[in-house]
Amino acid sequence: MSRTIRKPVKRIIVLLIILGLIFGCYFYSKEIATKRVTTKNYSYQSTTIPIEFDGFKIGFISDIYIKNAEDIKHLEKIVETLNQSKCDMIIFGGDLFESEIIEQETVISILKKAEATFGKFAVLGEKDFINLDTTISILENSGFEVLRNVQRSIYYNNASISLLGLESNTDLSPFNSDKITLAIIHEPDYFNELKNTFIGLQISGHTNGGYIYLPYIKALSTVNQGKLYNHGRYTENDSTLIVSNGLGMESGHEYRFFCPMQIVVVTLKSLSTQ
Repeated sequence: MSRTIRKPVKRIIVLLIILGLIFGCYFYSKEIATKRVTTKNYSYQSTTIPIEFDGFKIGFISDIYIKNAEDIKHLEKIVETLNQSKCDMIIFGGDLFESEIIEQETVISILKKAEATFGKFAVLGEKDFINLDTTISILENSGFEVLRNVQRSIYYNNASISLLGLESNTDLSPFNSDKITLAIIHEPDYFNELKNTFIGLQISGHTNGGYIYLPYIKALSTVNQGKLYNHGRYTENDSTLIVSNGLGMESGHEYRFFCPMQIVVVTLKSLSTQ
């Protein structure tokens, strides 16, 4: 084959490869990433974690946005995947329904199947306030304790840590800072305030990781109270924040790219010498 013939062939091959990559990215971001449930594992190490809690696993789910029958099936997949991690404690981080409450009893029966030996807890997101009383009732009937600016001691192997379930603009002065504190708050940007307090680890949702996330460019879509911190792990002032990508799709969003739906599992690691 002459050089004059080979050049057009090479160009066609390169063009086909580029088109294939574009189509592959489009198909994955629209048809796979918006339906697949993944598990993202983190470890959190601290000298303030009692040695008895070494290996304690916390499962975190949030931002499900139930609005139709397909989302109900998706919730079943979330709970099935969550249970595979065999977490010691499960936390729901807010935004169960998008707006209207649907299939209330079915949702309760599914959430009841989430298994945790040392408790199931929940905080509220902004969408949960649309039908506040009903959403709280659903969560409580599913076995979750809803924490509204409440501190709880979690006991394990004859030791304890402190769990804070927070809402926006909370005064932290009444809370006991003697033990390691895990703070759960729906909106991650409150880390900008909490990182200067006694809180060691904050876990949040709300941002969906930006839906489309490009390394170095970062999240392309940000929301109020999720502009400073919106994707992944942050460490500042000896405090750590973990932001979940969420597990649902809001109306008006059709794609996820480098931002899979995720169950977050945090394993505590003790650096204590006791």
